[in-house]
Amino acid sequence: MNPELEELASRYVLDQLDDRERAEFEARLIASTELTARVRELESAYAQVVRGLPRYEPPGDLLDSIEARIHDQPGVRQRLASPNRMRRWRLVAGWGIAAVIAVSVSTIAIQSLRRETRPLVLVVGLDSSRSTLAQLHVGERGADSDARFIQLASLAEKYWKNPDDLPVALAAADHGGRAYAVFDPESNQGFIGIQHLPAPKPGTQYHVWIVDTATHRVREAGILPIEGAQDGLFSFSITPVGREKSERLQFFVTAEENANGLTKTPRGRVVLGRREI
Repeated sequence: MNPELEELASRYVLDQLDDRERAEFEARLIASTELTARVRELESAYAQVVRGLPRYEPPGDLLDSIEARIHDQPGVRQRLASPNRMRRWRLVAGWGIAAVIAVSVSTIAIQSLRRETRPLVLVVGLDSSRSTLAQLHVGERGADSDARFIQLASLAEKYWKNPDDLPVALAAADHGGRAYAVFDPESNQGFIGIQHLPAPKPGTQYHVWIVDTATHRVREAGILPIEGAQDGLFSFSITPVGREKSERLQFFVTAEENANGLTKTPRGRVVLGRREI
């Protein structure tokens, strides 16, 4: 086996390949029994190394400490506490570091070659006429909702700073605006990035909706605190419905007449995405 392929095999076992590299490598695995055997040898070797490491239980307040240090930075606000009004998110580089820490201390394990059980994050692109959904496989899931929130924040910021990295193609920004949403169906937390959305008309507010395309159940994610034509990255959370979890979700944004609190049903004009109900 040549050195280049050996390196790819090692990076695959360590889950260090990007989506394109992983897809290409897995196609090689299907076609080569020799490569498959080598990858399994590497997986076994790495597993033995990990199992031989001293066991260490991270302090219970580690994640709280990470978040506290991040939130202490100027301009960073606490994450959304109410499912009503979305909170504008201030970008901070520390979330990327925190995401790595949160994952590394949550579990010590070597993943199987088969990645079907890897957790999903949903990424949705929105413009004035459509919604485009992509299912993004992530590596290790955070141990709890706080760790998953840190991971989502890091991913949302990455796409905000580098929109070309999005797994869905955003239409060119026009007078109607565009957006993307990153959502974890396991924790019911997410972010939505808005670009060039016009200011709402007097007496109206922008409401963000999530619809399960299988059951047609609609839930409101929150109200965008936009008062002028501007960009913004916002965090949100939704109330889970029992143990129900779906990966067939779409997002859309409507302009609703002002009301106190959330509304149960979208009645206003759709301004971003497509209303699939």
